[in-house]
Amino acid sequence: MQIRFMRLPEVLACTGTAESTHFYRINQGLMVKAVKLGPRMAGYPEHEIAALCAARLAGKTDDEVRSLVTRLMGARATAMKQAEPAPESAAKPWPIWSK
Repeated sequence: MQIRFMRLPEVLACTGTAESTHFYRINQGLMVKAVKLGPRMAGYPEHEIAALCAARLAGKTDDEVRSLVTRLMGARATAMKQAEPAPESAAKPWPIWSK
């Protein structure tokens, strides 16, 4: 599955909110947090923003949207755990042959 990330200006245009409202909603649990993509870059997974816009369009209450945000953030955490490389095995290194 290919994930597309949206930068903040695109998210603001999609949601129709001002930047201050956007961050207020994050603090209230009504919007997902950005994903760090680099030292000075962050983005929002497009499918998460689409889900939140669809919920608002469907007339969901703030509590229902908070529940959706919690589920989306939980799914993100699960996906990140699955994407982590497996820990290196505890196998012993090759024996060093002595003379």
